[in-house]
Amino acid sequence: MFQKGFLFMLALFLLAGCGTASLDDTSGDSGDTPLNYRDSEATFITDILTEGESTRVLVKDIIFGFDEESEIVNDHGESLSVSDLEIGMRVVAESTGPILESYPGQTGAKKITVLTDQESEVEAEVIRLVVADIEEEGLNGFTIVREFKATDEGYEIAVDVSSGSEPNRVYTYKTETKELELKPDEVE
Repeated sequence: MFQKGFLFMLALFLLAGCGTASLDDTSGDSGDTPLNYRDSEATFITDILTEGESTRVLVKDIIFGFDEESEIVNDHGESLSVSDLEIGMRVVAESTGPILESYPGQTGAKKITVLTDQESEVEAEVIRLVVADIEEEGLNGFTIVREFKATDEGYEIAVDVSSGSEPNRVYTYKTETKELELKPDEVE
């Protein structure tokens, strides 16, 4: 009798584990309402790493690797390839699973959605200017955008150049003059 009860409980437990769960469904497949990716956190590609035939991209503080099952699309659902990805692009990145606890973290890319609206295009150009400024200074390491926010005059961008958790550079970008400026008191 005990053995049958135990097997029944085990079967019930296993069946309950087979149910479906949804975290933050960004696939757009579950309803008629299109997703507003602009409401997502601002994440940008700040580095493209090529090793042999393998390409990976740095998005915020995570390096995403690609395989044959990785999906790359724009916000209209049109397929893209890894070669279409550029530094500065605003993206929504989905992981295949666990993220390695390295710095930056590393994982596989399940899906990368590239935002193509006009504001994302302007933001991409600002990020490209930030990355270029850091490269011109000869700073080695990964450029990680910690915060990207709109201001009355343009944008303020807090970045970390590979040191860890705190932003060590803050830039301002003035939309009217298209000037990027490093705040001198923010440099470490």
